[in-house]
Amino acid sequence: MSLIVGIDPSLTATGIVVLRDGQVELARVTPNKPELDTLTRVFMIHHIITSIIENLKDETRGSWSPPDMIVIEGFSYGSKGRSVF
Repeated sequence: MSLIVGIDPSLTATGIVVLRDGQVELARVTPNKPELDTLTRVFMIHHIITSIIENLKDETRGSWSPPDMIVIEGFSYGSKGRSVF
C-alpha cells in the first residue's frame, strides 16, 4: 500500500493531493485570502497541510500512517513581479 502527498505551495491557492495506492483520496485547494498579510497566509497554509498529514489513517490498522512520500513543487523560476516570492 502506498501513500503519497503532493503539495503545490502558493500564497494565492495552495494545492494538496493525497494518493492512496494510485487513487485520489483527497484533493484540496486552500482558499485565496488576499486580504490577509503574507505571514498570516503562510501560517494558514502550514496549518492546513499539517492537519491533513496528521489525520492520514491506515484503513487496515485504523491508526495514523506516515506518507511513503511527500512531493513538493519547487519555486516558479520564470515568474515576474510579486509571484517571485
